[in-house]
Amino acid sequence: MRRKYKQKYETDISSAREAFRNDVQRLKEQYEQKEAGPVKNPESVVTPEERTAYLRLLQERGYSADEVADGPYIIPPDEFGDREDYETCSLTWYADGVLTDENDCEIPNVEETIGRESLNHFGEYEEDAVYVRNDARRCDYEILFDQRNYTDVLGDMPPM
Repeated sequence: MRRKYKQKYETDISSAREAFRNDVQRLKEQYEQKEAGPVKNPESVVTPEERTAYLRLLQERGYSADEVADGPYIIPPDEFGDREDYETCSLTWYADGVLTDENDCEIPNVEETIGRESLNHFGEYEEDAVYVRNDARRCDYEILFDQRNYTDVLGDMPPM
């Protein structure tokens, strides 16, 4: 029985990945027709909204986002915290390129936590906030931009 379900699981994952690749290829072809030139990175054609809609569609068809998502991805503000089984965390991105948690402790693994690409999306939904979902960690992140430098904020903090 375990072998049967493992095979079904692997088949379902392969099917979802193939569907995603086909969608990316279709979008790439549409973009090339519009721009009359090759696209260096076809994944860049997929907007965060399209990716979110695609993941939602897969979930409606019985696939979990964990099986499909390759890493952290942008979500609209209204989807932040909408999954009961996901934690929510508020992080701060400082002007000098430091990411911190709620206690102003530096987070060294930005790529694994929120993905560096997400930091290019300030102003997309809100001027100084970005919302990211990390399915591997089962967490939604709210990243707030602070125009100060982290080193200045550290100087203002009382010693422990």
